[in-house]
Amino acid sequence: MKIIYLANLFSFSSGSEYLFWIYAKYMALKGYDITVLCYKAENDALRKVEYLLRNDMLKVYELCPNLEHRGVLFTDIISNLLYIKRGSIILEKILSKEKDVIVHSNPYMPVLLGLLVKNTSNSDFSHILSIYDVASSEGLKFIYKWFRETSNSIVAGMKSLVARAYENLILNMTYDGIIVLSLATLNDLRKLSTVNRNNIFMVPGTIDPSLYDEKYVNNISYEPIVLYIGRLVWYKNLETLLLAFREVSKEHKDAKLVIIGDGPSRERLERLTVRLGLRNNVNFLGKAPESTKDYWLSRARVVVNPSIYEGFGLTILEAWLFKKPVIVSNVKPLADLVENSKTGLLFNNHDHRNLAEKLTSLLVDEGSSERMGMRGRQVFETKYSPNKIAIMLEKLYHKVSA
Repeated sequence: MKIIYLANLFSFSSGSEYLFWIYAKYMALKGYDITVLCYKAENDALRKVEYLLRNDMLKVYELCPNLEHRGVLFTDIISNLLYIKRGSIILEKILSKEKDVIVHSNPYMPVLLGLLVKNTSNSDFSHILSIYDVASSEGLKFIYKWFRETSNSIVAGMKSLVARAYENLILNMTYDGIIVLSLATLNDLRKLSTVNRNNIFMVPGTIDPSLYDEKYVNNISYEPIVLYIGRLVWYKNLETLLLAFREVSKEHKDAKLVIIGDGPSRERLERLTVRLGLRNNVNFLGKAPESTKDYWLSRARVVVNPSIYEGFGLTILEAWLFKKPVIVSNVKPLADLVENSKTGLLFNNHDHRNLAEKLTSLLVDEGSSERMGMRGRQVFETKYSPNKIAIMLEKLYHKVSA
């Protein structure tokens, strides 16, 4: 079986691209012939699989290698047309030589490339789409608020209409299979997709332990540090976290909140931090290197994800890898991942006092953090390790190609 991954980037820059990097690596390790087509590949991502590339177990084609990018999605028309044109040529060439082929696409231009070749090629191959969340399920107002952080009201309105229309279009094209990370997304997708309701499959997210520095993974402590890792955008609900931490810091003056990540909300959140009198207790580290993230994961007492909207929540798995408990909003799919009082704690989203209570309970009782963190590590190893996910993918690929 030949497996072709259509991605935006071959990198660790976002959850979706990170997962495709893991898929490519671990399916190659299982002996499959893997090819990745992407706009460009990042050097670190290539170095981590150099032995696979050197032994021709994995091939990576950069369709726009000189492209400068900000984030994951590429919005200029020329780059997108080049991606489609060059990708089509390579795909057609591979398909002319191979018979048993799986094409696995990421949103947004990658899936268009897969659909185009599927509908114009004489070759028969199985096409799978990965969907991480369904913004349309939250309504147009939610999508508008998403774009409003970086655009004026008119542009945000136009973008939200286009985004909803595009998402509905993509979700209602025909695929041999759609992969989602959570039951919540599966249920959302079944409501919105009229043609794919019976071929949606759940394959949870994963992380690759080999990417994390062993000197930190194996040398952990439980200091009075609360850690957040993720984008700084409105739906991550960080205002609630800051309000909660103000309550926590009244009793635990030595407690620190470390925020790793960047985004359009950063300036607003930093101003709020000053207004709340937390300048000496909260550290905004921005988009930090992996070594910095590992360092703080090794020291933190607890990792918090207060988001009100998620497709999965890979930072939960990162916390568990470092044997740290998590506190998450009581929203799906976060609440489905975390077993309350076993691997972490749930709080009522937007209720900063409830979150403060949960944070205080772990800052007071270090033993609870250790027990929940150990349990989280066990859950990761038994349910979410990359080897487990690769086995699930393998079974799914054979099922859709049968």
